[in-house]
Amino acid sequence: MHSMSARSDIRNQRESEILSHFAAAISELGLEGASIAKVAARMDCPPSLIMHYYKTKDDLIEALFRAMVEEIKEQVLEKDLRLPSPGKRFKSFQDLLFNPMRLWDQKLGNPSIWFQFLAMTSRNDRIHSLFLDYLEFYRSVVRQQLEDFMQLGMVRKTDPEALTDLVICFADGLTHRLFLKPEISVTRLRKELLGILKP
Repeated sequence: MHSMSARSDIRNQRESEILSHFAAAISELGLEGASIAKVAARMDCPPSLIMHYYKTKDDLIEALFRAMVEEIKEQVLEKDLRLPSPGKRFKSFQDLLFNPMRLWDQKLGNPSIWFQFLAMTSRNDRIHSLFLDYLEFYRSVVRQQLEDFMQLGMVRKTDPEALTDLVICFADGLTHRLFLKPEISVTRLRKELLGILKP
C-alpha cells in the first residue's frame, strides 16, 4: 500500500513538472512551437519520458487546460468567493470583475496561454468542449454570487439570468481590452457597472 502511494506521488509530481515546463514553453514559443521535444529539452530528459505520461501533444494540451481550470477553481472561484464576510466577498467579486486577468494569471496559466487555447476551440472539438464546460462553471459561480448579493440587499433585485449575462459580457470585453492595452484605467467602468448593480 505504501509503495503504491509513493509511486502515485512520484507520478503526480512528474506530471505536474511536465505541465509546468509545457506552460513555460507555450509562453516562450507559442502553442505551435511548444513540442514534446522542446519540453524534453527544457527538462533535460529524453522525449520518451514525456511520452510515458502523455502520449501525444494533444494529451499534453488537454491535461494542461484541465490543470489550469482546477487552479482557477481552487485559488479564485472557490477560495476568494467563499469568504464568510459578505462585505469582503462582495469586494472580492468586484475585484474579479474589474481585474479579470487575475482569474487567468495563475501559477500554471497566464492570459497568453488562455487566448491561445481559445483560438484552438475552432479546430479542436475536445478543447472546445472543455472550454464550454469551464465557461458554464464560471457562469454558474457568477450567477450564484449575484443571487446571494440580491438576497442580502447588496445588489438590486432583478432577473438573475439577464444580470449574469450582462456582468459576464462586461468582464469578457474588459479581459480583451486589458490584454491588448493593460494600462487602461477601469475606474470609470467600475463606477458605471456598480451603478447598475446598486439596489
